[in-house]
Amino acid sequence: MQDGSILERFPPWGVMVTTDLLLVAVAFAGTTAALLRWRALRQAGATPGVGLILAGLWCGVSLYIADLYLMVSRPAIEAAMPAMTALHLTYSWYFNGLSAVFILVGLVITVLQMVRQTGLVARQKVALEDSESVLRSVFENVPVGLLIKDENHIVERPNRTYTDWYGFDIDTMVGRRSDQIEDFQSPAEATVMNQQERHVLTTGNTLSRQVERTFADGQRRILNITKFPIRDPDGNIIKVGSVSVDLTEQVSAQRKLAESEARFRDFAEVASDWLWEMDADLRFSYFSRRTGEIIGFDPTSYLGRHRAEVAREDTDQEKWRRHMDDLENHRPFRDFEYRFRDSEGNLRSARISGKPLFTEDGRFAGYRGTGTDVTQERRAQRARDAALRAAEEANRAKSEFLAAMSHELRTPLNAILGFSDILANDYFGAPNAEKRREYSADIHASASHLLELVNDLLDISAIEAGRTALSLGPEQVAEIVADCVQTMAEVVRAKDIDLETRVPGDLPLIHADRRAIKQTLLNLLSNAVKFTDPGGRISVQAEAGAGIVRIQVSDTGIGIAPDRVNDIKAAFAGGAQSPFPGHPQAPYTEEKGWGLGLAISRSLVEMHGGAIALESRLGEGTTVTVDLPEYQAPAPTG
Repeated sequence: MQDGSILERFPPWGVMVTTDLLLVAVAFAGTTAALLRWRALRQAGATPGVGLILAGLWCGVSLYIADLYLMVSRPAIEAAMPAMTALHLTYSWYFNGLSAVFILVGLVITVLQMVRQTGLVARQKVALEDSESVLRSVFENVPVGLLIKDENHIVERPNRTYTDWYGFDIDTMVGRRSDQIEDFQSPAEATVMNQQERHVLTTGNTLSRQVERTFADGQRRILNITKFPIRDPDGNIIKVGSVSVDLTEQVSAQRKLAESEARFRDFAEVASDWLWEMDADLRFSYFSRRTGEIIGFDPTSYLGRHRAEVAREDTDQEKWRRHMDDLENHRPFRDFEYRFRDSEGNLRSARISGKPLFTEDGRFAGYRGTGTDVTQERRAQRARDAALRAAEEANRAKSEFLAAMSHELRTPLNAILGFSDILANDYFGAPNAEKRREYSADIHASASHLLELVNDLLDISAIEAGRTALSLGPEQVAEIVADCVQTMAEVVRAKDIDLETRVPGDLPLIHADRRAIKQTLLNLLSNAVKFTDPGGRISVQAEAGAGIVRIQVSDTGIGIAPDRVNDIKAAFAGGAQSPFPGHPQAPYTEEKGWGLGLAISRSLVEMHGGAIALESRLGEGTTVTVDLPEYQAPAPTG
């Protein structure tokens, strides 16, 4: 009876099997679903609650799995029922209680996590909305044109900058292709743009191009337009974005910079100056291209070298010490002049100026400057100074000559007038025949001297004016020397001077004007006689040279001081009014005359294509050498 009553408490056997299987299937399905979504559950922080719920579920289902096991292992209901009754009466309360606890705790944890997640989602939504607002503000107000199109080239969204540029409102652009918007793009430009957009949609590559567009204000602007792909979360290209950057000011600045650089480069290439730069260590870092042409050597050898290393002068000079002090103390400098040698060894002069360079934070960055080749300027200055000195010397000589002329002309004229006045007026009574002859001789001597002075003056004036004509022909040197010696014989004897000649008779003929050469030799002999004391010696000798005949006139006279040799060879160097009173050479200027003899001789010899040289030692004598060209017979014709 007891077994029967127990059996009556259980549902039918088939119902129990079906119920147990259904509960097990529900547990498996729930567990499988949780495992499949485990990553999402973990990201949501729900795994502890779900895990407890699954544990409670399997804790309750395990009782029914045990039922199934008993029913399967004991097919006879009479055999299985006592074991099942014992199982349920003994363990069911514990399993069901534990299952309920796990499930309730899991549910509480899950609900709490869901509440927290809901708050987090709400905050994320607000943050997302804020982010979208910021992005929308940036999108609308960024100073570049932004445009989004779909895969059919339909405008979806332009930003405010884009619409302001072209003067369109959003409604005019959205929902249309660019070539459908009136007065926006030409058909050709729209075609190019569509081709680029198709390329971006197909390949995913970014494309850029530079175009000119007319804005709403009528100004032509230069834009750089970049097309880029827009992808969905799966990486598929669904739209095309466009970024337009206004490069007008930048391009204009670049063009102006390029023009400025070209202008600077042109100036640097045609300027007579060169340009240079040094770094912060005072090492040369740049030279303009024409530097080598201007200074005569390749300046690249200076690159990387310190200023002091390339100095070709003694840097211990005061000017170099000041220059290096300016450089080391970063001071500007102007017109520093120095000398150097070019690649051919020629000495040249340069003048440079420099300005220190500083960075924005005040650090010294080097020097930048210009250089000028002043070689010709310095040569011209030296030539000008020499010409000025020569002019001053000539002016001094002219003044001396005028002073000498007034003295030299008055002296014979006074003598002529005095003696003729005595003869004409018988101041001392009627002169006898001897006195008349004496007075007449004095008048004749004074007139002859005056004539000599006038002739010298006329000769030098004619030579300097270029009015002296030579009658050139073949001449015998020996004959000309013999005539001159004969002319000077009486004067030489009167002064007791030994005159010696050594002139071979077989000397080559000279190509000369006989009168001019004779005048030259007479001037030289006359000077030798004047400045040789009685008992002295004068020699005249001649010899043949390479295409020349050399004649030398030597004396043992007073000689000439070395510093007076050039003066003596110049015109107007003699006379009693020499500006060197008390000078050791004073005796040389005490003789009567204007000092034109040697100057006339030099000019006449040079007119023949010859040369004259003077060697002298003070107190020992003088030698004058005259070189005259040989006569060259004309070649026979016919």
